[in-house]
Amino acid sequence: MNKRLVNSSLYLTAIALITLWGYNAQADERIHARGTYGNYSSFGVTDDLPVVVYTASWCDACTELMAFLQQREVAFKTVDIGKDPAAAKLLKAKNLRSLPVIIIKNTLLQGFSKSTVAGKLRELKPDKL
Repeated sequence: MNKRLVNSSLYLTAIALITLWGYNAQADERIHARGTYGNYSSFGVTDDLPVVVYTASWCDACTELMAFLQQREVAFKTVDIGKDPAAAKLLKAKNLRSLPVIIIKNTLLQGFSKSTVAGKLRELKPDKL
């Protein structure tokens, strides 16, 4: 077999294993949340209530997120897109196609990652969380 082909195959195998290992390292996280920053007042975020969660009754990650917030005694507003067609339309218009969507002040997170949400909550109230 050609030595260059063997080396290429070994290289690609190593890349695949590293990728899979990195993915398994986050197995306890439902979805890796990626934050985007901006003004999210159109999503219902206010100075008095800076945490808003868009959810649906069938979403397991949404249930886990809400339990996580309740455990930490975080006040939040819940918007069920199954019961609020305007909310579903807003998410669709913003191309947000997976749940939960959580807005923490000026950061929008899609999906639930305990570490990411906890970090954003600490930024919000560093002395309490």
